[in-house]
Amino acid sequence: MRLSWIPFLLLLSTACSRPVPTVNADARQRPVAWSPAAIEAARSIPLQHEGRVKPFDTLAAFTLYLVHGRRDMQFTFGGPDANWDGKPKNVLTPTEWLLDVWCFPEQANQYPLFRIENAKALDFLFPDEAHAQQQDFVYVSYRKLVEPVAPDRPTPIARLMQQVRELRARQAVKDMEYDEQALVHLHDQFFTYNTLVRTVESLHMPYLLKGDRLQALFGGKGRATYAEVLGKARDVATLAGYLRSLPEAERGTGVMIADELKMLGEEEDSGPALFVPPPAAAPGDHTPDHEKWFQLGDLARLALAGQLQEKQQQQLAALEEVATAESMPARERAILAFRELAVAAAGQRGEFEKVDLEAKYYAWSLHYHALHWFLPGFLAVALSWVLMPFNRRLTSLAGWVAFAFTTIGLGYLTADLVLRCLITERPPIKNLYDTFLFICAIGVAAALVAELITRLRVALAVAPFLGAVLIMLARVFEVSDGSDTMRQLQAVLDSNYWLATHVTTINMGYAAGMLAMLIADVWLLLRAFRVAERNQAFLKTIVRMTYGVTCFGLLFTVVGTILGGVWANDSWGRFWGWDPKENGALLICLAQVALLHGRLCGWFRDFTFSLLAGVTGMLVAFSWFHVNLLNVGLHSYGFSTGLKSAVFTFYGIQTLLLVIGVLGHLARSLSIVRRVDNPAGTDAGGAWRPGAASADPR
Repeated sequence: MRLSWIPFLLLLSTACSRPVPTVNADARQRPVAWSPAAIEAARSIPLQHEGRVKPFDTLAAFTLYLVHGRRDMQFTFGGPDANWDGKPKNVLTPTEWLLDVWCFPEQANQYPLFRIENAKALDFLFPDEAHAQQQDFVYVSYRKLVEPVAPDRPTPIARLMQQVRELRARQAVKDMEYDEQALVHLHDQFFTYNTLVRTVESLHMPYLLKGDRLQALFGGKGRATYAEVLGKARDVATLAGYLRSLPEAERGTGVMIADELKMLGEEEDSGPALFVPPPAAAPGDHTPDHEKWFQLGDLARLALAGQLQEKQQQQLAALEEVATAESMPARERAILAFRELAVAAAGQRGEFEKVDLEAKYYAWSLHYHALHWFLPGFLAVALSWVLMPFNRRLTSLAGWVAFAFTTIGLGYLTADLVLRCLITERPPIKNLYDTFLFICAIGVAAALVAELITRLRVALAVAPFLGAVLIMLARVFEVSDGSDTMRQLQAVLDSNYWLATHVTTINMGYAAGMLAMLIADVWLLLRAFRVAERNQAFLKTIVRMTYGVTCFGLLFTVVGTILGGVWANDSWGRFWGWDPKENGALLICLAQVALLHGRLCGWFRDFTFSLLAGVTGMLVAFSWFHVNLLNVGLHSYGFSTGLKSAVFTFYGIQTLLLVIGVLGHLARSLSIVRRVDNPAGTDAGGAWRPGAASADPR
């Protein structure tokens, strides 16, 4: 690297860095950091959310992705003296963040949580603040949204709710302007977090006991916790029946408490369920009532009916201690106790083994380790190209190191896919996120096989590059999408047979199409910049490699498309419905058939074939991603603004590469014409070489 680039990179790094948001030190409630033992115990606490049992850490991570746009929470209380452990800034993992949300809600509600990138959205929410020069994004706390900006004005969230109601009544979200979609997105983020806060809100709000009869039920106490009230819920309900006959001034709070418990028991809540129901009375009992775990409201309903069991009462008491204990050691002991109870109860139902494996899966982060092998693998193969003119032995060594690194990365990625299959008991592709990892693995494996056949170090360069790019895109998509990547499948997709045949096959075709595009791009760039132009055998072998990979892709694309039609006929009663996804698959098939047919017939020589292979890769991207962004048809899923931007960025980069290839070809053609038209046999570039024109592949 030239030294002149160093100041530029330092300046760029400084420009891209942002100061850590500051939280008022008065908001600090937690005196010390969570201990590693408490964090590790909390990570694998089982709970039920969105129809499946998952670890505490999974819920925390994907909620944080959705509302915060990051994998961690970073802020400062003003300096090392105020921060935990004297650190320059506080960096909370998802588990630590969710523990704060449930145990120290007043503190967590002031964290810099909601990421707002739209300046007009900021102006709408906070009209008195200056946002005209806002160029990137700001973080806004939950408390800032729920507190009024002035005594005579509604809160920002109240205004947002009213605006979103009007927008949704007028048109669908997909038809809204970008600024309007930003408001709807913030609205949904707020209520996702609000649901999470309300999950254990009752544990932080003890009941005020008024009235001699009510206080007598609780041993003369003036306050009672949620667990204590549920323990005497039937007695409270019976007392409330008597108190209703008295004048309102003499009732105390007994009637109010009974009514609130009844209301909690009837509420429909989309938040996580933390309390494990008893095992099925009979083996194989998988009725909805048996499958559903309990929330705080469910415990109230069971308590009023006299059906609250001792194990649920123990879980509730332990969770209440987690949320309200006066000291951190007591809270952390309660975390261990609650986890032990939940694990034992879930284990009796056979629902904990996969939870523990999932917690380990996310802790291991195998695909992230694969990325760390792909990057040095690419650098090693680049080094082999640099060393090639100087030392053949070092060149070979660097090539084998690159092959080894890439193979290790592929091993990590394969293990990642296998673990996902074991956890979900599904084939490797269930949603759009899975396609990144699967296509990455297939593309890298195919490139390594091509390298073993050709030994040109071209496929070896493409393999780690493809692996690194797709893994980075997968991680970006995971955060920007903000939804559980192992979530329950829609009913129409709930078929392991078709997921293992059609979906897997068509994505193998996608992988081959993208790999062929990259190899063709290498040929276009080498030829445009006249690298290895005297080694025509080398360039011809790259074209043959592109041809072989295209044949591989056509096989799986055609078979996958036909299987998709059979699945559609089985599910929807028609083989072909001109759905955008179906049309995209057909475009790939037609493009690859035309490409191979034109090559076999001699219509497409090396340049034209490579150029069209690059165009076919863009069609693969269109079918793989772009049709999901159209909000049309049965395959419209996985939409996100970040994905849309990434797709068009890819189109732009690939188009630029193709243009470079075309310009290079035109420049070579003009050079050949000048040489042929020069009767003296010389040109400005030097002596003319016999056979130079005829050796050039078109």
